[in-house]
Amino acid sequence: MNLSLHLFISLLLWVQGEPTSTSSVTVESTGIAVVELFTSQGCSSCPPADVHLAKLVEKAEKEGVAIYPLSFHVDYWNYLGWKDPYSTEAYSERQYAYARGLGERVYTPQMIINGKDVFVGSDQHKGELYLKKALNMPSTHALSLGISSANKGSVKIDYTIEGKLNQYVLNLAVVQDGISDIVSRGENRGRTLKHSHVVQKFKTLSLEKAAGTTQLEIPENISNASIIAYVQHKENFQIGGASVLKLPSTLN
Repeated sequence: MNLSLHLFISLLLWVQGEPTSTSSVTVESTGIAVVELFTSQGCSSCPPADVHLAKLVEKAEKEGVAIYPLSFHVDYWNYLGWKDPYSTEAYSERQYAYARGLGERVYTPQMIINGKDVFVGSDQHKGELYLKKALNMPSTHALSLGISSANKGSVKIDYTIEGKLNQYVLNLAVVQDGISDIVSRGENRGRTLKHSHVVQKFKTLSLEKAAGTTQLEIPENISNASIIAYVQHKENFQIGGASVLKLPSTLN
């Protein structure tokens, strides 16, 4: 089976249901696009960006391209009458760290592709341009994931990385798909908001060895969840490789 077909099947299984094993496909020497959306349920201009992110999931399914979407909900909108239930200070700080490192300002909705290309998250035209750029550039790292053990509330993740480790970290995110909420206050009062790939847990590991195991907390009663992992440079934020692993529904 050639790599593009193998990748397409893996992504199709990720979107549609359970994988056939507990290991993710390893992507080697192909372009990847890690798309980080910084958004909030309290921001009236954010819903179109949430829709944009959902369309990227569809694109991954239909075209068999390696797109890894993550929706980080920031907390600095919470004072306007509606507290986003998925927001944390840590995700706001992640966005501020990008702003300091890339010389950008902080706003919502904001998308960042592969840690370097920044634009308004609802701008689908720019999104297509930056996606094409990212997917046409070979990745610098190959990453594979597997579940070595699982208990209610946590999993042990085995990872193997090919590529330079110095100055790089491994980010692991538990993302949940198919979320819908009715917002009763704030700028989106009365609206039903839908979200794709909401980051529910996030962990960063320093890389000293090419292979290792780490424990990852899994929120209680989570469904439609996956783990997205990606290798990122500590200083310039550029992302060299990524992989995805569907979480078994039996965890909860």
